[in-house]
Amino acid sequence: MKFLEENGIGRPSTYAEIIRKIEDREYVRKKDRRFLPTLLGRLVVDLMKEGFDDFFQTEYTARMEEELDEVEEGKLDWRKAVSEFDTRFRKDRDLALKKMVSVKAGLPFADVKKHLPDVPLPEGLGETCPKSGHELRLRMGKNGLFVACAGYPECDFTVDMPEPEEDAVDATELEGQTCEECGSPMKLRSGRDGSSFLGCTAYPNCRSTVAVKVANGKAEARPDRPTGEKCPLCDHDLATKHGRFGDYVGCTNYPACRYRPAKPVISTTVACPECRTGEILVRKGRFGPFYGCSNYPSCPKNFRARPVPKACPLCAAPYLLVRDRKAGAFYVCEKEGCEFDAPAADLDAYAFVSKVPDAAAAAATAATEKKKPAAKRARKS
Repeated sequence: MKFLEENGIGRPSTYAEIIRKIEDREYVRKKDRRFLPTLLGRLVVDLMKEGFDDFFQTEYTARMEEELDEVEEGKLDWRKAVSEFDTRFRKDRDLALKKMVSVKAGLPFADVKKHLPDVPLPEGLGETCPKSGHELRLRMGKNGLFVACAGYPECDFTVDMPEPEEDAVDATELEGQTCEECGSPMKLRSGRDGSSFLGCTAYPNCRSTVAVKVANGKAEARPDRPTGEKCPLCDHDLATKHGRFGDYVGCTNYPACRYRPAKPVISTTVACPECRTGEILVRKGRFGPFYGCSNYPSCPKNFRARPVPKACPLCAAPYLLVRDRKAGAFYVCEKEGCEFDAPAADLDAYAFVSKVPDAAAAAATAATEKKKPAAKRARKS
């Protein structure tokens, strides 16, 4: 983030999204709390530079951010900015379509050293397949890069391209653990995104999984983290657990108690100006976070910029919007005819509020009660 800030790339509000994307696409990996480029990330950058060199210059990206500010402030016509970008991009795109190599189709193994000069290649491999004599190609699979024979499917020769300084996972210390739900042995498996997890061998009858992290080439199960709270139904401890779809909070008395608290919402504490009964919450959308009314879908009011419960000093509107610019965060008023625009010096005073609505908490308890066996419900009544 320091590099992004120093070079004028992005905005504070977009830094997290930039980092999330390069992680999700496996262009980087985390090691000892640092980001390291993966082979895929390095290869993509090297190939893209050949066709889109302009767009990989930090100065160019920073200038685009400045142009967006100028468009927002009315100093630059948006049509002119988009037209100039489109003309330049189309030219580079057309050239790239002719010259760029598709990694999915396969990069000739003879060219790998050109793009990854300091990466040790699998020992004993030449430019041709040792089984069939066909050309070897570097290809991209769901778990990373690998070397494959161009004669596939007649020849199924493949060799993985391990990440530098990354040892193979030692599964022997983990496999053999028993499933907490059915008692069957657990087995180390790989997910579609390349992540590791322990899965029950009784699948599909039992879908129990345990998330696994890899450290120094060793795989280890991630322990539950106590939250310090008690389950409202059975008084056992609540803990943060690790499931197929990410972390969640659940009762440590599972499976006897299946209670899961409702997820909290993040509120801006701004009253919805449209329906006047809801409040504006932070929501996740296809193109990143946005701010919408808690009464959605009956009230569709939403904002792209963050609203804060600060009255406009010029027109007394009940809220202001926060705009991220190169010079920092600014307050602006969206009321028609009002031109208030000033640095957001006291933004820290307007913190988000995390809370669980009463209706959501009641629904979570009711859902847990429905999951209980009939005999247990009868005892309780």
